[in-house]
Amino acid sequence: MSILHIALSSMEIAFNYLSHRHWLVCGLVVALILGCDSESSVAKRFTGEVKVGILHSRTGSLSISEHTVAEAKLMAITEINAAGGIKIGDQRLKIVPIEEDGQSDWPTFARLTERLIDVD
Repeated sequence: MSILHIALSSMEIAFNYLSHRHWLVCGLVVALILGCDSESSVAKRFTGEVKVGILHSRTGSLSISEHTVAEAKLMAITEINAAGGIKIGDQRLKIVPIEEDGQSDWPTFARLTERLIDVD
C-alpha cells in the first residue's frame, strides 16, 4: 500500500472532525501530492521551496484522532521530497512542512491558522 493510500485513508477517518480550515490544508496537501513528478532519481537538486502548514491537535482531547493524520501528511511530504519534490516548469521545489499544534482548542486553531497564512 503506497503512502498516498495510507494518507488518504487516514484523512478519510479524520474528515468527520475537520473544520473548514482543515479542509483547505488537506486540499493543499492532496494537490501537492497529485502535482508531483514521478521521476525516480533521488539525487535531484531543489531550486526552491514551498511551505505547507500542518495544523492538527498533537495535544488535548482531539489528539487521538488527529495525530495519525498529521503523521500521514508528514510521511507524504517526505516521500514527495525523496522523489524530487514538485516540478513546476523548470523549477524543482522542496516541500517544507510547518507544523503547529492546535491543542484541541478552536481559538488556538484560529490564531495558528492566521499565523500560518500571514507569517509562515
